[in-house]
Amino acid sequence: MKSKIRLFSTFFLFLFGFVLLSYSPISAAANVNVPNVVGQTEAAAKSTIEGTCDAGTPADPGPPPVPAVPPVCLKVAVTYAFSSTVDPGNVISQSPAGGASVPSSTTVNIVVSNGLTVPNVVLQTEQAARLTIESTCVSGNAALCLKVGTVTLESSETVPKGTVIRQDPAAGFKAPAGSAVNLVVSSGPALLK
Repeated sequence: MKSKIRLFSTFFLFLFGFVLLSYSPISAAANVNVPNVVGQTEAAAKSTIEGTCDAGTPADPGPPPVPAVPPVCLKVAVTYAFSSTVDPGNVISQSPAGGASVPSSTTVNIVVSNGLTVPNVVLQTEQAARLTIESTCVSGNAALCLKVGTVTLESSETVPKGTVIRQDPAAGFKAPAGSAVNLVVSSGPALLK
């Protein structure tokens, strides 16, 4: 009886091993070439990367029958960094590099520029200046914008009350998203004593 059990166990192990070896592509993702997305917009880069897939495995009627395995696609992870040379919203770098052969289940890490140009809000009303600053965002990402910092009132004989006299940083300065633009707003002419 023991010899029959050993024989049956050995046969079962060999059969199981044969099935695993015969269908190893089912359990492992095939390799694909990573597309080069440096310089592309974040949206285009994500679409390109996530559209890079292996062919999958068609169903095999057997014996034994094996179900189809759908294609496996690359995934993408995004981080943001300041760049004074790459347009905001565009990819600065990627890892793995474009052209690398990797398993199709790999996550491609991309770094997207969040460098923004500070707008000129001098001589705008405070309300208009706030809107302009808070609308200066990385393209396609309303969460990555400039913000209004401190607002200081200062008397002025020449600039109407409620109007921006000066700003810091100055217009044209490159700053990372989330940076504050401080305003000095006219409180009107000084009161005479």
